[in-house]
Amino acid sequence: MTYLILLLIFSGCLTGILAGLLGIGGGLIIVPVLAFVFHQLPETTSAYMQFAAGTSLGIMIFTALSSVPHKLRAREVSFDIAIKMLPWIVNMNIVGADIAHFLSSRLLGLLFALLMLFMFLRMLFQSSHAIDKPKRSGKRKSAFWGSVVGIKSGFFGIGGGIITIPYINSLGYSIRIAIGTSSLFTLIIAITGSITFIVTGLMDHIEFSWSLGYLYLPAILCVVPSSMIFSKIGAKLSSKTPPKVLKVIFLALLLVVSIKMLFLAI
Repeated sequence: MTYLILLLIFSGCLTGILAGLLGIGGGLIIVPVLAFVFHQLPETTSAYMQFAAGTSLGIMIFTALSSVPHKLRAREVSFDIAIKMLPWIVNMNIVGADIAHFLSSRLLGLLFALLMLFMFLRMLFQSSHAIDKPKRSGKRKSAFWGSVVGIKSGFFGIGGGIITIPYINSLGYSIRIAIGTSSLFTLIIAITGSITFIVTGLMDHIEFSWSLGYLYLPAILCVVPSSMIFSKIGAKLSSKTPPKVLKVIFLALLLVVSIKMLFLAI
């Protein structure tokens, strides 16, 4: 049990710094770690992905709160994109979390890994040629990508970064604007998703000690302090790191996590 606690604390440090640096909410790191931890615990093993997703969203509320104010002060958030996408993200996030508790943990893990691989390949072959004026995000595109982000976040308990960062970047916005806007999405996703996983967990009669629906409170307490501290550090590093370096780090993270989750699911 001790090594699981230490693993959670360490993952909180890594989650925080990557959340602040890349605007991804930290779910790419914390969900695989939580899935491993909950797979080891007898009381949660049958629904380990649901617990991983719900607990991850609870953690992300605090992580995002640490990094979003810095992004707003640095003017690294596109409110034009946020206004168009957020309604779709919020509504479909609730739908995704509702559906997730009907699916098997193995299927959710496999879908998570395949999504990571797809986004890795999409961003890898995406043109990095800068344009003078970013394209506008049309209503249909905003509705489509907002819905995809919401459903995916509800399913897997991760922020919108793995989809919104490549999408916003493809419109011609800098990687920093993409990261900052994604951080704002992550905060909204975390709040709405956590509430939904609490409700669905209570409906499924999840009554383990120290759990609130599918949110496992001891895991949140282990991760949040270190993730909040390191999120602030990551946000400051993001503003100083060259855009190309940020993109390489993001791609490497997608590849490593997708491979790890494939092995866990299979």
